[in-house]
Amino acid sequence: MIEVPTRTLKPSQRCPACLRVEKKTLSQRMHCCRCGHVEPRDAASGRVALNWVLGQMQSGREPTLRERAGVAPPAHETPSIPQDWMG
Repeated sequence: MIEVPTRTLKPSQRCPACLRVEKKTLSQRMHCCRCGHVEPRDAASGRVALNWVLGQMQSGREPTLRERAGVAPPAHETPSIPQDWMG
């Protein structure tokens, strides 16, 4: 079992295609992003979590959101949750 850090990952607010976070109300059941990605909100949330887990398993450590998006992190950025916290 791998626990997904939902408070920092925000899967129900994040686009699985571009990783952009956009606030949604609970009544918004479709994920519609400016990048053009449209998907039922629950499926999009599941895809974000799954992509995070697959990235973690592949690298052996938690990928930052910037790494998942292919963006180089600033020099001062560190991963949001150290691997040793995941147990």
